[in-house]
Parts: sequence; structure tokens; C-alpha cells
Amino acid sequence: MQLSERYKQAIADVRSSLAADRLAHAYVLEASIREEGIAFVVDVAGMLLCSEEQRPCGACSACRHVLARSHPDVGWIEPQKISRQISIDQIRQAEQKIFHTSLTGDWKVCVIIDADRLGLEAANAFLKTLEEPPGQCLFLLVTGQPQALLATVRSRCQRIYLSAETDALPEPWHAALMEIMVVAPSGGVLERMARATRIVALLKEIKQVVADEVDEQASADRHDVPTDVLKARVEVRYRGVRTALLRTLMNFERDVMLAVCDSDTSLFHHPQHEAAIRRLAESTTVPRVLNGIRSIERIEQLLERNLPENVVFPQAMV
Repeated sequence: MQLSERYKQAIADVRSSLAADRLAHAYVLEASIREEGIAFVVDVAGMLLCSEEQRPCGACSACRHVLARSHPDVGWIEPQKISRQISIDQIRQAEQKIFHTSLTGDWKVCVIIDADRLGLEAANAFLKTLEEPPGQCLFLLVTGQPQALLATVRSRCQRIYLSAETDALPEPWHAALMEIMVVAPSGGVLERMARATRIVALLKEIKQVVADEVDEQASADRHDVPTDVLKARVEVRYRGVRTALLRTLMNFERDVMLAVCDSDTSLFHHPQHEAAIRRLAESTTVPRVLNGIRSIERIEQLLERNLPENVVFPQAMV
């Protein structure tokens, strides 16, 4: 993996804080899980637990166990089962571990993957631990959606930014979505339904790619992952991308509204599509664009109730 300059600087900052005995007890790591997020966690945990002089060495027993998620002093928490939530039971199990003496005599590390999936009860329980943390224990909360964490949890953690835009829709999906959106439906029900169907098909493709990436990452990590956990990882990652897709849709509709109002291009979210957006604006009205914005809001609400996408999109967009 090619590590970014942002990543290298963040590692250097943590190393300096550790050397100066100023390491925070908790960090919210804003990063892509499948890219630099896990790598950062492994590097920092290795920095604390490695047995060699140059930490992390990546080769000693401690570093190998950290990478394999089998180190006795590193606890990993992530969404499990169908709920895709981190439960209060998982937090309580982690607390039992971190409040015990380190088995290796060094630091203890608690890693929360997809920390934005902390349920309310779990988040409140975790908050109490953050308020009175045990000695020599580091909490690393990895998330691509830090705004979804409780504000009280965020306020007790230092922030580390690895991804400039963790909520952006990745390519080539962004381009595929724009290809769908820049074609103006004629106004008929069948055309609008066709657009919704194409978006559903794109989401299906995205989910398959996410599932393949999660499987590949689990294989590369060289440790067994229960099927339920793999399913939860796929669902959490996929929902993050789907949220980014809906945000992109919303921003596109807002650009059309700006064009209808003849606003300056500098205000557009998608200025590279200005010509297509202005063509769309010529064939629509403010009420119709507002209806499109409300449709996306309605889609978000229905999807949160776990209704099927192939029903929600056509129903809301038609």
C-alpha cells in the first residue's frame, strides 16, 4: 500500500507524543477502513507493544500477533450479526479486558472498527470508560463517518484525519452515477422509473465489489473471521458507500436548483457537469427540483427502515 503524506505525518505525531509522554488516551481516526485505517491501527499498536528497539519492527512475535489480531492486549470490536451495530455487550466484554492487568506488562489497546455503528446504549457505556480510562490504555476509534458518533464521545478523543474526503463517492461509481443523472428524463413515469432502476443496478454492483474487497482483506489479514462478522463488515462498508451515493444525488439536485436560479458556477458541487446541469435546469421548475430533493430525503428514511432498494428507489423517484 502506498502510504499518503498525511498518514506518515500522523504516525510521526503519535510517535512524538509517545516519546514526550503526551499520548492521548483516545483517538478518533477518520479514515477509510479498507485503506489506511487498519494499517494505522496496526502501526500504532505495534509502536506500543513491539519488543524491539525500533518500533514497530513488523517481525517480532508481538507485531505478528497485532497484525493477526491475536495479541492478548489488543481488543478488537466491530459490528456483528444482522444488526450491524456494536452492542453494549461487546463494550462490556472489552471493559473487562482493559481494566485487567496487561498480560505482557505493557500497554493495552482497544480498537473499535466502524465506531459510528456504536448503538446508543453502547456509546453511553463507552463514554463512561472514556471519562475514567485505565492507565496505559489506548482507544482507537476508526470511522469514515465521525459525525455519526455521539458528540460527547468525540469531545473526549483527539481527531486524526487520514482521508481528506471519507464521505466522497469513489470512482468509478461517481462517474457511473453522473452518467445516469445528466440524462434528463422526459417527465414521464417510465423514464423516471428507468432512472431509478439504473441506480438500483449500480448499487447492486457496488455491493458485490464491497463484498469481494472485504473477503480479500480478510484473507490478507491471515486470521479467521466468522461468517456473521464478514457479513456485518460488508453491510457496514456498503451502507457507507450508499450514504455517499445519496449525498452525491442530493448535491446534484441542489446544483440543478442553483442553475434554475441562475446562480454562479462557483457554488456548484459538480462544476465539471455545469453544461449538463444547466440543460436540465432549462427543462424543469423550482417545485419539481424541490420534489426531487424531498424524494432523496424520503429514500434515506425508507432505507433506514431496511426496506428493499428495488422498491424504495422506484417508489420515491417516480
